[in-house]
Amino acid sequence: MRGTVQLPLKPYLHKFLCKKLNCQNNEIDLSFSDPIAFGLVVSQYMNRKRSYNVFRKEENIDKFIETKCTSTITLNLKNYHYHDTGFNISSDAVFYINKYLDRMFRNEVFIFINAQTLYYPHIVITYAMDDFFSVYSITENDLSKQTFCKIYQRYKREYSYLKLI
Repeated sequence: MRGTVQLPLKPYLHKFLCKKLNCQNNEIDLSFSDPIAFGLVVSQYMNRKRSYNVFRKEENIDKFIETKCTSTITLNLKNYHYHDTGFNISSDAVFYINKYLDRMFRNEVFIFINAQTLYYPHIVITYAMDDFFSVYSITENDLSKQTFCKIYQRYKREYSYLKLI
């Protein structure tokens, strides 16, 4: 028997996750051996009995989920992994899963842009970003490229290597 959970995500993170984990029909079979450790992160937040690291108010997390997480993805879970906790994800877990995926997305973008500027020193950052966004089918409605250019200029030294949560 398998359980399913609906996970709200930001639209660009939804496209990023579907491309990285090869999801079909908007469903992902949760695995502990996926390339971005998504299954481990979800299981960690589902198995957490008490939230030790919630630094935000519950109202702010609910507002974040309602306004920014406009797309959902279905996670197919196996029973033997989650028989103790059930098949639910709390709102703070949704917030931290989105935060983890956002960090992974930024790392991929920054590594791609740094590699492009290394091999093509005269490339404009927005062109490199367009190339990356076209791979994941991310549009201007999902994520503003100008905003992300400012984020890149601000944090390019901090995110130039793979950094997790």
